[in-house]
Amino acid sequence: MTTKEKLQSYIEQAELILKKETQTPKQGLVIPPYIHGPLYDKFMSDIVIFNERHMKNHPLYKEIKDTLFFSKGGKRGSISRFKELLGHLKAIEGDDEFFEEFEPVQNEKNFEGEKMSTVFISYSWDDDSHKEWVLTLAKKLQEDNIVIKLDQLDLKLGDELTEYMETSIRDSDKVLIICPPRL
Repeated sequence: MTTKEKLQSYIEQAELILKKETQTPKQGLVIPPYIHGPLYDKFMSDIVIFNERHMKNHPLYKEIKDTLFFSKGGKRGSISRFKELLGHLKAIEGDDEFFEEFEPVQNEKNFEGEKMSTVFISYSWDDDSHKEWVLTLAKKLQEDNIVIKLDQLDLKLGDELTEYMETSIRDSDKVLIICPPRL
């Protein structure tokens, strides 16, 4: 299932939760309607994971994270916060440019329709010439239709390196470790 298909599934779940688990307080209580129930609880946990795994490169990542944080203040969910979260998910669903740019590389195929190998390159940061050699190797491998995960190609200022490395190792078919001759 692609990231976009997962997102569409979560949107459908959220709309179902709004219908099934919206609670109206008993008459006389001065609290607004809220969302509460097992579907809501599971959904919120799933969205936390989905946001962390798949949405970090999207401009709405932080807004979703903040909405989730404020929505988890108690066991009862704010309907307005939940609708805000649903609105963020729908906005991302319509962002085709995001899905074209960041769809997980394991879905890439070569001209014959075969799945392309994904290789994460781990290397020591000894000096600039070593880094340049690794980058040159990565580009040559890309020319041979190998999907490369390399910090020099993928990371932007402010991205979390440790998390990138863990995700790349987990999501790649192979890991290539490059050490300078002295190691």
